[in-house]
Amino acid sequence: MTQTLGNSQTLTSPIQYERSVLYPESDYFVIVDRMEGTQPWVFRNIFRPTSLMVTPSVDTNKDHVYTESEVGHVNGALTLGSTPFNWQALPYTAETATGVTANSLTWTTTNPYGKAVTMNLVAAPSSEILVEKHVGRIGGYGASSEVFNPVVYFRTAPAISEYRVTALLSRYATEQAKTATEIPVTGTGHALQIHSSDYDDYIYTGKGVSSFTGFTTDADTAFIRKTGTVEGITIIEGSYRDDRTDRLISLSERSDFFTLVKTGTSTEYRTSYNDEARGSVFGKRVYASVDLAAGIYPAFYQTSAVTENATESISYRKDPSTDWLSAPSHLFETLRRIFLSL
Repeated sequence: MTQTLGNSQTLTSPIQYERSVLYPESDYFVIVDRMEGTQPWVFRNIFRPTSLMVTPSVDTNKDHVYTESEVGHVNGALTLGSTPFNWQALPYTAETATGVTANSLTWTTTNPYGKAVTMNLVAAPSSEILVEKHVGRIGGYGASSEVFNPVVYFRTAPAISEYRVTALLSRYATEQAKTATEIPVTGTGHALQIHSSDYDDYIYTGKGVSSFTGFTTDADTAFIRKTGTVEGITIIEGSYRDDRTDRLISLSERSDFFTLVKTGTSTEYRTSYNDEARGSVFGKRVYASVDLAAGIYPAFYQTSAVTENATESISYRKDPSTDWLSAPSHLFETLRRIFLSL
């Protein structure tokens, strides 16, 4: 059922919607949206770029009524793909087809400390982009804080299901920019590669067995980081992940999530199995029983881990704060349970 301003409309068939948010090393955000139905739907992803720096609304004639010319705006410039777009010139609440099909937008503004900030949003798949000028309350509670801001829609063609990966890459003008590129997927779903001077990240979401840039998985969502001799892998709702011909993760059953970091010959991992984890990690057999504590996110306790080769150190960490992927793991599990409870 959909509902807008008190009016509801029953859908002709159900849609299963799930959102996950990853925040690797508190560096940038990844939003994973998964929408699955049984008949074709047009799906929209809504983004609202904004700023704490605004031109305030002013009741010029003191009549306590704000005409469109008296309403202020957030201070920011919008680019769709590579095309600058004058969002302030749009009429109020008129949804506008921009004629742009792209997988990115750029928003430039200034923060309250006077520093120029650029946010690059890159999404897969590329989509038709629509823009609407709307009103939001920014930085205060009075009428002067109710100002115009852009609302950006990424709209798909009709499809039974849609799987979208979105990266939010913000930086100061003095910082080196990360690059995000949509990469082809063999199977179902979409993927991005995020490149910086320190690492290469690969993020995928889809359905069934899919391959991208030499990786293969049955997971609904996968996050992979490669940097020097360190490799990090997180799979959500999956049981394995291959790197070309090598099966790096093989679990006896699908896991809500499984995350690991391999540094040299040492591997640390965590799983959300209800009772135990069985399988292999980087070719070494592992087994760990898990004592789940009550609460939104299970606590993990140090347990025995059996490996096939004594020269390979595989440990099961008790303290989630020591794992560089603990933040996205915690956040994913919390959001997943909230959405499934709605």
